[in-house]
Amino acid sequence: MSTAIYPVNSGFIFLEDIEFNTIVTQQESGKEKTRNKWPTGKARRTFHINHQALSQSQFVSLRDFFIARDGMKDTFYLLNPNENPVNDEIITSNYQQENTNTLIHFPIAANSQVIYDDGAALTEGVNYSIIDTTGVITWIIKPASGSVIKADYQFYRVVKFLNDTLSPQRKAFQVYDLEVMVKEDKPTV
Repeated sequence: MSTAIYPVNSGFIFLEDIEFNTIVTQQESGKEKTRNKWPTGKARRTFHINHQALSQSQFVSLRDFFIARDGMKDTFYLLNPNENPVNDEIITSNYQQENTNTLIHFPIAANSQVIYDDGAALTEGVNYSIIDTTGVITWIIKPASGSVIKADYQFYRVVKFLNDTLSPQRKAFQVYDLEVMVKEDKPTV
Protein backbone atom coordinates (compact mmCIF):
# COMPACT_ATOMS: atom_id res chain seq x y z
CA MET A 1 0.00 0.00 0.00
CA SER A 2 1.21 3.44 -0.88
CA THR A 3 1.18 6.15 1.76
CA ALA A 4 0.94 8.89 -0.87
CA ILE A 5 -1.65 11.56 -0.04
CA TYR A 6 -4.15 12.75 -2.66
CA PRO A 7 -3.33 16.39 -3.52
CA VAL A 8 -6.53 18.34 -2.84
CA ASN A 9 -6.59 21.80 -4.38
CA SER A 10 -8.94 24.67 -3.68
CA GLY A 11 -12.05 24.99 -5.82
CA PHE A 12 -13.45 21.47 -5.63
CA ILE A 13 -16.85 19.91 -4.99
CA PHE A 14 -16.70 16.80 -2.82
CA LEU A 15 -19.54 14.25 -2.85
CA GLU A 16 -19.69 10.95 -0.98
CA ASP A 17 -21.67 7.73 -1.50
CA ILE A 18 -21.95 5.07 1.21
CA GLU A 19 -22.50 1.54 -0.08
CA PHE A 20 -23.44 -1.68 1.68
CA ASN A 21 -23.27 -5.10 0.03
CA THR A 22 -26.69 -6.62 0.73
CA ILE A 23 -27.83 -9.85 -0.85
CA VAL A 24 -31.60 -10.14 -1.35
CA THR A 25 -33.01 -13.63 -1.82
CA GLN A 26 -36.64 -14.16 -2.86
CA GLN A 27 -38.14 -17.11 -0.97
CA GLU A 28 -40.91 -19.35 -2.36
CA SER A 29 -43.41 -17.77 0.00
CA GLY A 30 -42.72 -14.40 -1.62
CA LYS A 31 -40.87 -13.00 1.38
CA GLU A 32 -37.43 -11.54 0.93
CA LYS A 33 -34.44 -12.63 2.95
CA THR A 34 -31.54 -10.19 3.22
CA ARG A 35 -28.01 -10.42 4.50
CA ASN A 36 -24.96 -8.21 4.27
CA LYS A 37 -21.91 -9.82 2.62
CA TRP A 38 -19.66 -7.49 4.62
CA PRO A 39 -19.51 -7.54 8.43
CA THR A 40 -22.38 -5.77 10.24
CA GLY A 41 -21.97 -2.01 10.25
CA LYS A 42 -19.29 -2.06 7.54
CA ALA A 43 -19.75 0.00 4.39
CA ARG A 44 -17.57 1.19 1.53
CA ARG A 45 -17.43 4.80 0.48
CA THR A 46 -17.07 6.24 -3.02
CA PHE A 47 -15.88 9.84 -3.31
CA HIS A 48 -16.59 12.15 -6.26
CA ILE A 49 -14.08 14.98 -6.40
CA ASN A 50 -14.95 17.61 -8.97
CA HIS A 51 -12.01 20.01 -9.40
CA GLN A 52 -12.98 23.30 -11.01
CA ALA A 53 -10.75 25.88 -12.68
CA LEU A 54 -7.46 24.08 -12.04
CA SER A 55 -4.34 25.92 -13.08
CA GLN A 56 -1.90 24.18 -15.40
CA SER A 57 0.40 23.30 -12.46
CA GLN A 58 -2.50 21.97 -10.33
CA PHE A 59 -3.70 19.82 -13.23
CA VAL A 60 -0.19 18.48 -13.88
CA SER A 61 0.17 17.63 -10.17
CA LEU A 62 -3.09 15.60 -10.21
CA ARG A 63 -2.25 13.97 -13.54
CA ASP A 64 1.20 12.94 -12.29
CA PHE A 65 -0.34 11.58 -9.07
CA PHE A 66 -2.77 9.47 -11.15
CA ILE A 67 0.05 8.17 -13.36
CA ALA A 68 2.24 7.35 -10.33
CA ARG A 69 -0.58 5.14 -8.96
CA ASP A 70 -0.90 3.35 -12.33
CA GLY A 71 -4.53 4.43 -12.46
CA MET A 72 -6.63 2.18 -10.26
CA LYS A 73 -3.77 -0.21 -9.40
CA ASP A 74 -2.33 1.32 -6.21
CA THR A 75 -3.99 2.63 -3.05
CA PHE A 76 -3.37 6.04 -1.51
CA TYR A 77 -4.62 8.25 1.35
CA LEU A 78 -7.55 10.66 1.05
CA LEU A 79 -8.59 13.17 3.71
CA ASN A 80 -12.40 13.28 3.66
CA PRO A 81 -13.50 16.87 4.46
CA ASN A 82 -17.00 15.58 5.38
CA GLU A 83 -15.68 13.75 8.46
CA ASN A 84 -12.53 15.65 9.48
CA PRO A 85 -11.47 16.80 11.98
CA VAL A 86 -12.64 14.18 14.50
CA ASN A 87 -13.25 14.68 18.22
CA ASP A 88 -13.31 11.30 20.02
CA GLU A 89 -13.42 10.26 23.62
CA ILE A 90 -10.97 7.44 24.23
CA ILE A 91 -12.87 4.86 26.24
CA THR A 92 -11.02 2.68 28.70
CA SER A 93 -11.76 1.36 32.14
CA ASN A 94 -8.41 1.98 33.79
CA TYR A 95 -5.49 3.79 32.18
CA GLN A 96 -3.23 2.68 35.04
CA GLN A 97 -3.59 -0.96 33.89
CA GLU A 98 -3.35 -0.34 30.17
CA ASN A 99 -0.24 0.66 28.24
CA THR A 100 -1.98 1.53 24.96
CA ASN A 101 -5.23 2.79 23.49
CA THR A 102 -6.28 3.03 19.85
CA LEU A 103 -8.03 5.95 18.19
CA ILE A 104 -11.23 4.92 16.45
CA HIS A 105 -10.24 6.11 12.98
CA PHE A 106 -6.83 5.67 11.39
CA PRO A 107 -4.39 6.14 9.66
CA ILE A 108 -3.88 9.47 11.40
CA ALA A 109 -2.77 12.57 9.50
CA ALA A 110 0.74 13.25 10.83
CA ASN A 111 0.91 15.80 13.64
CA SER A 112 -2.83 16.46 13.48
CA GLN A 113 -3.70 14.98 16.87
CA VAL A 114 -4.11 16.74 20.20
CA ILE A 115 -4.74 14.39 23.14
CA TYR A 116 -6.44 15.83 26.25
CA ASP A 117 -6.46 14.48 29.83
CA ASP A 118 -9.45 16.04 31.65
CA GLY A 119 -9.25 19.01 29.27
CA ALA A 120 -5.47 19.59 29.54
CA ALA A 121 -3.52 19.08 26.31
CA LEU A 122 -0.84 16.37 26.55
CA THR A 123 2.53 16.50 24.81
CA GLU A 124 3.57 13.87 22.28
CA GLY A 125 6.94 12.41 23.22
CA VAL A 126 6.43 13.38 26.88
CA ASN A 127 3.00 11.99 27.83
CA TYR A 128 2.40 9.60 24.94
CA SER A 129 3.61 8.38 21.58
CA ILE A 130 1.41 7.54 18.62
CA ILE A 131 1.76 5.35 15.52
CA ASP A 132 0.00 7.24 12.73
CA THR A 133 -0.68 4.17 10.56
CA THR A 134 -2.48 2.23 13.33
CA GLY A 135 -3.79 4.98 15.61
CA VAL A 136 -2.19 3.24 18.62
CA ILE A 137 -1.35 5.55 21.52
CA THR A 138 1.30 4.27 23.94
CA TRP A 139 1.28 6.01 27.31
CA ILE A 140 4.64 7.29 28.53
CA ILE A 141 2.96 8.87 31.56
CA LYS A 142 -0.27 6.98 32.20
CA PRO A 143 -3.36 9.07 32.92
CA ALA A 144 -4.93 8.71 36.35
CA SER A 145 -7.67 6.15 36.78
CA GLY A 146 -11.04 7.70 35.87
CA SER A 147 -9.51 10.42 33.65
CA VAL A 148 -11.51 11.58 30.66
CA ILE A 149 -9.19 11.27 27.66
CA LYS A 150 -10.24 12.96 24.43
CA ALA A 151 -8.53 13.35 21.08
CA ASP A 152 -8.86 15.82 18.24
CA TYR A 153 -7.30 14.55 15.02
CA GLN A 154 -7.62 14.07 11.30
CA PHE A 155 -7.51 10.69 9.56
CA TYR A 156 -7.27 9.28 6.07
CA ARG A 157 -9.38 6.85 4.10
CA VAL A 158 -7.37 4.29 2.10
CA VAL A 159 -8.72 4.52 -1.45
CA LYS A 160 -8.06 3.64 -5.10
CA PHE A 161 -9.05 5.41 -8.28
CA LEU A 162 -12.34 3.95 -9.51
CA ASN A 163 -11.15 3.61 -13.10
CA ASP A 164 -8.03 3.72 -15.25
CA THR A 165 -9.01 6.81 -17.25
CA LEU A 166 -8.40 10.46 -16.38
CA SER A 167 -10.41 12.86 -18.57
CA PRO A 168 -9.68 16.56 -18.01
CA GLN A 169 -11.81 19.26 -19.63
CA ARG A 170 -9.88 22.25 -20.85
CA LYS A 171 -12.00 25.34 -20.07
CA ALA A 172 -9.61 28.05 -21.19
CA PHE A 173 -5.90 28.53 -21.79
CA GLN A 174 -4.23 26.49 -19.01
CA VAL A 175 -7.51 26.17 -17.05
CA TYR A 176 -8.99 22.71 -16.49
CA ASP A 177 -11.96 21.02 -14.86
CA LEU A 178 -11.42 17.45 -13.73
CA GLU A 179 -13.77 14.92 -12.13
CA VAL A 180 -12.10 12.13 -10.19
CA MET A 181 -13.82 9.18 -8.50
CA VAL A 182 -12.11 7.10 -5.83
CA LYS A 183 -13.38 4.18 -3.75
CA GLU A 184 -12.35 2.81 -0.39
CA ASP A 185 -10.05 -0.16 -0.73
CA LYS A 186 -12.10 -2.26 1.73
CA PRO A 187 -15.23 -1.83 3.85
CA THR A 188 -14.76 0.26 7.00
CA VAL A 189 -16.92 1.75 9.73
